[in-house]
Amino acid sequence: MSIEVWSELKWNDPRLTWNGTPARIRLPTSVIWIPDIVLYIHPNTKPFYNANVVVSRNGDVVLVPDAKYETKDCKQKNDNVIECKFKFGSWTYGEDEIDLQAISPRVLLKTLTENAEYEIVGSSAVREARKYDCCPEKYDDIVYAIQIKRR
Repeated sequence: MSIEVWSELKWNDPRLTWNGTPARIRLPTSVIWIPDIVLYIHPNTKPFYNANVVVSRNGDVVLVPDAKYETKDCKQKNDNVIECKFKFGSWTYGEDEIDLQAISPRVLLKTLTENAEYEIVGSSAVREARKYDCCPEKYDDIVYAIQIKRR
């Protein structure tokens, strides 16, 4: 399954604070720290468009990148439904450094372009903390699952 999505990443960077105006500025991602949140199966996914970040004077940062993600982690759930999973997390930062959270318990479908062959019948977003053999700390990830069936 492949999907084209607009993600929404939010964090606070206390190094990016100021008093006065303007209330917000736009900066290219190349000039500030950006969390390295990737699709684990395919970490080299690149955005279609290099969006600016919006930084508020209190250090809040918002980035809305777009990208196409692909997964082969698809399984037949029953006679009609196929479930595909997309696992995202930081490539290098442990849970003590990044508190990864889903903004919704489901995939948000507000701007969904319908597919002529399949329809989405369910979705979920589950946060997990995992311990890997490489490292002493745990790493957060979010697994988005999308259930589809033929029309």
